[in-house]
Amino acid sequence: MLTPGALGRNYNKSTVMDEQPDRGPPPPMSPPAMKKSESTYWQEQSHSAIDTMYLEAETKQQIEQLYQLLDANQDGQVSIEDFALPSGEIPRERQAQWEMLRDEFDFDRNGVVDADEFVNGVKRQALKSPLDPGCFPSIPTSHKDCLLWLNASVNNTIQQLCKALYETMRPAGLNSMGLAGLS
Repeated sequence: MLTPGALGRNYNKSTVMDEQPDRGPPPPMSPPAMKKSESTYWQEQSHSAIDTMYLEAETKQQIEQLYQLLDANQDGQVSIEDFALPSGEIPRERQAQWEMLRDEFDFDRNGVVDADEFVNGVKRQALKSPLDPGCFPSIPTSHKDCLLWLNASVNNTIQQLCKALYETMRPAGLNSMGLAGLS
C-alpha cells in the first residue's frame, strides 16, 4: 500500500494544482481527406484554437469545392501533380501557382497540402486580413454581438479568399462558373 510520501513527495491536501507536471497539448488528430462523395470532414475535424471559428455552411461549401477543384486527380490531397497538364507537362505559370499554394498551406513541408492544412491555411489567411467593416454596423453592445459580428467577418473574409484563390489557381480550361458561389 502506498502512503503519502512513499514516492518521494508529500501528497497531502496542501498540494497546489500548478505543481503538477505540464504534459503539453494532446497530439493533433488527422482529419480524413475530402473527397467528392464524403462530407464528414467538418464533423470529424479536430478542435484547436483556429478550429473553433464557426464556419457557415456556405463558407464550408466554398472551401470544399475549391479544394476538390485543386485536387485535380482526386487523391484527397493537393500536390504538384494536380498542376500538370494532361500531357504531364507543368508550365512555369502552373509551377508558380503550386509553389505559392505550397508555401502558404503546406505546414508540415511534406510536398502535399492535405484537407486539414488547406482549411487551417484559409482560416489563417482570413485572420491576417482586415476586418470586414460591413459586419460591424456599430460598436457591439454585448460580447455575444461582438463574437457574432467577428464570426461574420471571418466567414465573409474566407469566402472572399476562396474567390481570390479560385481566380488565381483556376485550372486552364475551366470557365468562371466552375465553382458554385465563387464566380
